Amino acid sequence: ILEDSYPLGVASGLRQAYVLIKKNNIARSAAFHFNAFKKDTVAKRQVYIFMIGESSRYDRWGINGYNRNTSPKLNQRRNLVVFNNAVAGCNLTWMSVPQMITRANPDNIDLQFKEKSLLAAFKDAGFKTFWLSNQTDKDIFWSGSITMHAKTADVSIFSPTNTPNFETVNYIDGRLLPLLDSVIKNDNKNMFIVIHTIGNHWVYSSRYPKAFDHFTPSGYGKEVNPFSGKNKNEISNAYDNSVLYADYIIDSVISTVEKHNAVSTVTFLADHGEDLFNRDQHKLDVHLRPSINTLHVPFFVWRSDEYQQIFKEKSDELLKHKSHKLGPENTFYTLLDIANISFYGFDSTKSICNPSFIESAQKYYKNESKASRYFSELKD
Repeated sequence: ILEDSYPLGVASGLRQAYVLIKKNNIARSAAFHFNAFKKDTVAKRQVYIFMIGESSRYDRWGINGYNRNTSPKLNQRRNLVVFNNAVAGCNLTWMSVPQMITRANPDNIDLQFKEKSLLAAFKDAGFKTFWLSNQTDKDIFWSGSITMHAKTADVSIFSPTNTPNFETVNYIDGRLLPLLDSVIKNDNKNMFIVIHTIGNHWVYSSRYPKAFDHFTPSGYGKEVNPFSGKNKNEISNAYDNSVLYADYIIDSVISTVEKHNAVSTVTFLADHGEDLFNRDQHKLDVHLRPSINTLHVPFFVWRSDEYQQIFKEKSDELLKHKSHKLGPENTFYTLLDIANISFYGFDSTKSICNPSFIESAQKYYKNESKASRYFSELKD
């Protein structure tokens, strides 16, 4: 049935996803502990945000050199570090996000089922943890281990909840902003907050409100056939509008955090990019296959003034490594190191805010072969 129902390449991915979801069992990692600890006694409140972007291409961001100004807010944002050489761990969400939040990597992908996530390490260090999602909490095949880990947060909120068809409905990320403000305002504890967006996922014209329908025609408010090259211009414009809105969302999250005057950072990293008629000019390939476009991703870190004063060396190291090769193994260690959290066996060479950092080999997990590959070997 799978072979007959889906385009080439999707069926094998779905089979793999069903295999993976059977491995999802939080009890397997019950005996695992990071025993993480804070390496400082900073008196001021600390709030660290990790925004997981969705289906966002590096080269469609104006701040990354795109000829359209799709990131007017971030272009003007102080204290922002823009990384230009970050590679995702896979072109598929269910394999990429676990490599961000756990120590799973292209060479050891099943570690996501054997160890706990960043949330556990932050809890060990005394932080209250939150997972705020604009994606579903329904345990469907493409969620992989993401939902399993997300629900270990002290507070996990999904919007829309338990909805299998969320990808085709107009659920925009702005609905998370008042929730974030409320979370930070109503609890004065140190916090680690994951914000999982719907971002730039197909259907692109459903990812932003009418006020952001800037590049036209975009097919806004109507159905557009993604498998027809004649709609290429509309689809491309809609995608750019979704990036324009993502720029607004990231900037709004920064503004929300900034007004609470905490020692804080906001990190944004996309799970993968998109193929926008690059492989086949007559068909939108979204992110079904690994390619330069589906693996080269936008990556930003904003640091509050308070953070830069207290953690000047870490802040300087982030700037120093903004053009270095970064891969999926760097996210987990960097997010902990930014908060000055460590544990026995912590690998400082994988943290980009650490003077011990060593450039990534930039491997990714190829779902079809179930093996790691080098990004540098990709030709398109």
